[in-house]
Amino acid sequence: MPLDATVVEGTKVIWANGDKESPHGISLEDSEMQPVFCNETFPYQNGTEYIFDTQGTFTFSDPLNADSSAPTGTINVIASGTPQ
Repeated sequence: MPLDATVVEGTKVIWANGDKESPHGISLEDSEMQPVFCNETFPYQNGTEYIFDTQGTFTFSDPLNADSSAPTGTINVIASGTPQ
């Protein structure tokens, strides 16, 4: 899974858990660090999805991972027809 992606407004992003050992979750914040979406837990071979219907930069992380060095990701949402 890439940690950074650029998608067009209206794109559905799906996060899936491929870790047999533990559940994971997704916490999504906007550029002002305001919560946008949170699915705190989904088990192995399950996932969660979010439709990005607003342009901007969003940061996601796993709220179940207490390791402060755990990676976070960024989704940049652009308008349809915007060159990347």
